[in-house]
Amino acid sequence: MSPEIVMKKEYDGCSADIWASGVLLYYMLFSRLPFTAQTEKDLHKKISRGFYKIPGHINDEAKDLLQRLLQVDATKRIKASEVLMHPLFYQQSKQI
Repeated sequence: MSPEIVMKKEYDGCSADIWASGVLLYYMLFSRLPFTAQTEKDLHKKISRGFYKIPGHINDEAKDLLQRLLQVDATKRIKASEVLMHPLFYQQSKQI
């Protein structure tokens, strides 16, 4: 769940889906979820604050995309059209 959903605020579905894609990308890169906790309350705190760690072995483009996808402020979160033009995504799609 995106921070705005966790905090029970009004939310935009597209922006919440972008957040979810960040969670999925994180899992694909590191084989674990970005947000984990012992209790649901602690998990919600971590999500609301955007508290996660990016391991050091990731390249700068992937790190940038993750940070933009997992932006707590939905108004500052990357848009789908920007994801498609992001160097990490765009370069990979040109090679396929």
